[in-house]
Amino acid sequence: MGNSLTNETPDPRFDADLVARFGPINANTTHVKGCLTKKHQVYETAKGKQNIDLIQRMVLAYQTGDLDAHDDIWAEDVIWHGPPGFGDVHGYKAFKRDVLKGIYYQLFPDFYDDVEVQIADDEWISATGFVCGTHTGDWFGVKGTGKTACLRYSDFWRVENGKLKENWLMIDQIGLTQQLIKPLPQPLPQPFSQQGSQPLPQSLSLTLSQPHAHTQLQLASLSIKATKNLALVDRMLEHFVNHHLAGQNQVWSEDMIWHGPPGLGRIKGVAAFKHEVIDGTFYKAFPDLHANLEIKMAVGDFVAGTGHITGSHLGDWFGIAPTARKIKLLFSAFWRIERDRLIESWMMIDHIALLQQLGFDPCGAVYPADSLDIASSVGSELFVNQGLINEKYIANLGSDTQLLRLGKHTKLTALARDKARSMGITIEKTGQ
Repeated sequence: MGNSLTNETPDPRFDADLVARFGPINANTTHVKGCLTKKHQVYETAKGKQNIDLIQRMVLAYQTGDLDAHDDIWAEDVIWHGPPGFGDVHGYKAFKRDVLKGIYYQLFPDFYDDVEVQIADDEWISATGFVCGTHTGDWFGVKGTGKTACLRYSDFWRVENGKLKENWLMIDQIGLTQQLIKPLPQPLPQPFSQQGSQPLPQSLSLTLSQPHAHTQLQLASLSIKATKNLALVDRMLEHFVNHHLAGQNQVWSEDMIWHGPPGLGRIKGVAAFKHEVIDGTFYKAFPDLHANLEIKMAVGDFVAGTGHITGSHLGDWFGIAPTARKIKLLFSAFWRIERDRLIESWMMIDHIALLQQLGFDPCGAVYPADSLDIASSVGSELFVNQGLINEKYIANLGSDTQLLRLGKHTKLTALARDKARSMGITIEKTGQ
């Protein structure tokens, strides 16, 4: 599904050895539909309730396969910030065609959304849970397996005039891939040699370099409880970036539960959390790390946020030796507060983008090297047989090219497609 936005049939598969580094599938990456015993849906105002209802309508449209029902849910100028491999999509028409129809309704036609946490205020909605269904569509070259699979997600939506205006989505790409390419090698493979660094796709580069457009809360509108809970999370992050492990005991309950991403899994107890996650994983790999929440919201007993961890890769990261490269790791987290302490947290990190920054390509040839095989160029027509076409390549074509023909093994980023349209270049796909 890596290039579903261009309706091509990809050949590569995920690197199974690389995916296997994150350990066997655990309780945090597998899921049985409806098995969750406790769910949280939180809002405090009438508008917050309206926003929850808006999301419920969207989920119903997904689960019933009603594509046209989305027309009254998303704004015409919506922006969808997708995970690595998908990029940003601008406008509802493109979103409906390329994301809803081209991805969701093909990958899991019997889509089921099992929400764990869903919170809403007057402008924002955030949620985390599991998407479950039968894998029938393509997933980065892994054809439909017919397996029941589940992947964790986190979503942040901004609402404007009663419609979803902007969406930031994270999905557990590693966890899903683990389920689809079983059996995995056991034991884990030996550390592999570093490959040459490959440039990030244009859409991902932009995602990593540009801040989100909406990062500020209207603090005056927050309740006293919400303000207090935000301050608690801020103190926790301050302790985190300052390597103040003892300070974590002041913000977490002793019997806290942390629902982590693949490779870390579910951790119970603040002592184990500090030892295995904070000190044993993040400080070890990125000793100069810094964390920043770019979008955050607080409702009731919950705080949700998404942002980046930055730092230098100076220690082992799941068997990958230090590269000294600067990294920018996207993460999202949900925190539940009880008696003025953090009692439960759900966290996701963008494994795929991080691996790409460290010089590895877990998606095979979905992001190939920056080389294009130009089969022919005749007058105003250009035929590219294989390779990755990004926005910069399109911009350099100038006005001489009017028709760009793409071969079977050519990949086109979403931004490149939009750039071509803005320049009046017609794109034609061939089966060659």
